[in-house]
Amino acid sequence: MQSTAPTALQRASFIALALLALTLPFEIVLFSVGPLAITSVELLLGLVLLLAAALVIVQRRWRRPGWLRLPRAWLWLLAIAAAAFVLSALLAPTLRVNALKASGRLLAGIALALAVPQLVYNRRRLVWVALPLLLGTTVALSAGFVEVANGHILPWLDHFRVTATTAGPFLRLTGSFGHANQAAMFLEATLPLLLALSLLLWSGSGRRRRPWAALAVGLIILLFLQGAIYTYSRTSVVTVLASSGVTALLLWWRSRRHERAHSPWPWAGLALAMLLVIGLNTLFNPVMQMRLSSEGDNEWYNLSFQAPEELTLEAGRTMTTTVTVRNEGLLTWADRGPNAVSVGGRWYLPGNSNSLAFVPRWTLPETVRPGESVTVETPLRAPPQPGAYRLQWDLIQEDVTWFSYKNGVRTMTSITVVPAEARATPTPEEALMDAELAQVVDAPPQLAPIPDRRTLWREAARHFAQRPLLGIGLDNFRLRYGEALQEGMGQWNPDIHANNWYIETLVSGGLLGALPFFAWVILLGISMVRELGFRNASLWQVAIATGLIAYFIHGLLDYFLMFNDTGILFWLLTGLWISQYDGR
Repeated sequence: MQSTAPTALQRASFIALALLALTLPFEIVLFSVGPLAITSVELLLGLVLLLAAALVIVQRRWRRPGWLRLPRAWLWLLAIAAAAFVLSALLAPTLRVNALKASGRLLAGIALALAVPQLVYNRRRLVWVALPLLLGTTVALSAGFVEVANGHILPWLDHFRVTATTAGPFLRLTGSFGHANQAAMFLEATLPLLLALSLLLWSGSGRRRRPWAALAVGLIILLFLQGAIYTYSRTSVVTVLASSGVTALLLWWRSRRHERAHSPWPWAGLALAMLLVIGLNTLFNPVMQMRLSSEGDNEWYNLSFQAPEELTLEAGRTMTTTVTVRNEGLLTWADRGPNAVSVGGRWYLPGNSNSLAFVPRWTLPETVRPGESVTVETPLRAPPQPGAYRLQWDLIQEDVTWFSYKNGVRTMTSITVVPAEARATPTPEEALMDAELAQVVDAPPQLAPIPDRRTLWREAARHFAQRPLLGIGLDNFRLRYGEALQEGMGQWNPDIHANNWYIETLVSGGLLGALPFFAWVILLGISMVRELGFRNASLWQVAIATGLIAYFIHGLLDYFLMFNDTGILFWLLTGLWISQYDGR
């Protein structure tokens, strides 16, 4: 029994790791423990860590020299960074519980990177982690591809996400991921593994050479490239180009000195294929054209209103006024059909806390293209109670958004309602309006537009200046950036990070946490440059390094470590790199 127990434990722990890789894109909430929601991915991660720890204990691996399989400096830097982030959370001025939970997620990720080399100790095992990872990614992205191509949400995908991501009225490829940007990062990091698999299938000898399978994988690569376009993440496109280009340059440098080096041309070809896909979509895909010409879809909804500053209405009477609105955005305003655009209004009582239940709509008389203006006649029915009111004019794209949520423009008309001398009997439709105009409700929240990156970075700099040593706590920036930035503009989106991995790390953990973490990242990068540019790296090492390089590049404009799918994938790739790296 003693001789078979370690083998059974090895198999169980490796199967758990393969299942984690397969199901990373398909995270669902299983149950809750107090305020914590436990997901399928977290449960599998915990199982992997538990079994790996048991394996180390049963086999007494700590007695073997170099059993952790990573340089000692890496271990010290990661340990110091992790301790600093926990200390930062404990001493955070606010939101300590949230920062502690985020720090726990970081610690679990680091533990996974240390556990993977204990489970993946040869090429065969590496392949059997890569294959389920690629399978799960392909299924998730294919489902998102179907959604975008058909323009309809697949209901079953909502078991894994809150909703599909959109750019204006257009679906972005989200698949089973929480956001399209997460899908893009997952695609960028696994695409190199897919290319490596295709090359291995193509270059095998004898029965091991499978050209048809390689061609099938090649078609999936094209699906991934078009998927990168359909996420409508400009950074994703740049990252695929840059990461594959960096790998090609390193391999070319190696090939100048050694005949046995891997060819750089497949990686250069991947970059060229991405360029071709970009070119075709730029020519024929209007959504891609708009994404390339703007940072986000906020700019698509720009407008200017010409509306009366003041009006006097008789209570319960309808008076026709006119407003003129100019399309200063990138969208064409359709006057009919799905996602038609209408003029809308919200009635407010003095102050901003109460409004009237009735929200009028007035259809546009015609389609309005960018740069055009339209004048709309608006039969405006006054509330039945005299008094002072304010009417906020806005546009609404039906089933998509109010324009003010995107552009922050709020055009107000002050309206004085005076008693009517004589009032005709209202029609059934007017009676329904009067009932809603008499009903006072809590005013809907004023949602602030999502800030651009420069604004977020300036706000991050302000928070860093206040707490440069310890930071504000991991994952707290998204919950605090709007305190000063959006003052007086309504609620801010609490899911927006600093949109930069390095800035987010600095403002979260301060210098005490960021410096050792960045030092480790630099050492990790140096190890990849050495292996690809100066040593005889395996094809899988090339692919893993390219996936990690994608994180480093995309991290300049986004942040992913706090999301289970993309965060765990980063630490999984790091662990796979350590498993293939001898620490020289």
